Amino acid sequence: MDGDQRRFHRQYKCLDACKRGFIEGCRPLIAYAIVEIENKETWIPSAEHRHCVRHFYNNFKGLHPGLTLKQILWDAARATTISWWKCQIERLKMESEATWKWLHPKPAQHWSRSHFKTRYKCDMLLNNLCEAFNSSIVKARDKPILQMLESIRTNLMVRMANRRVAAFKWKKSVGTRIEKIVEKNKVESGYCIPILSGDMKYQVTNMEGGQYVVDLGTRSCSCMR
Repeated sequence: MDGDQRRFHRQYKCLDACKRGFIEGCRPLIAYAIVEIENKETWIPSAEHRHCVRHFYNNFKGLHPGLTLKQILWDAARATTISWWKCQIERLKMESEATWKWLHPKPAQHWSRSHFKTRYKCDMLLNNLCEAFNSSIVKARDKPILQMLESIRTNLMVRMANRRVAAFKWKKSVGTRIEKIVEKNKVESGYCIPILSGDMKYQVTNMEGGQYVVDLGTRSCSCMR
């Protein structure tokens, strides 16, 4: 209410089919919100806030150029464990202490996988998906609220229907991109030695000396990948 007048404030939308698919099979979740303005007050309270590493690097390279520093920053962002992240930060400090001092105050939970909360099943470092979604609803955003919501819903419905049709062409149970990742992981698994420790848990050691815990029951690994 705005005084005695009713006004639209904000709204969160999540399609039920997407929600059930995420809960039952960790399928991609599509959710969006309509707010009066983008500021701290309108952010979803419990949402984890992350930086797009590409944009983060654009700010970084203005003061600290060079391919070596770029590679170290991206290695730190892609690190999936705290120890791996610390190793990259030490590399950065040895390469350029000035760059290390610039990066040190930046909270790693906003830009490195090693510090992301595991309750959120997303490890993306770029906001390409958000930008692609925003570009697909540009025309809808100029419409009144109800027409805008209906336009976005229809857009998502058609998108999911097209993806469903495309899936019929798959030769295996997953798409070609995921299939390539699975095959690559199969090859890399040949360099690992598993030892059963009980209750569907394994101690896995790789040829580089890394040692991790794999739990088949929870489908998790301490490497966090």
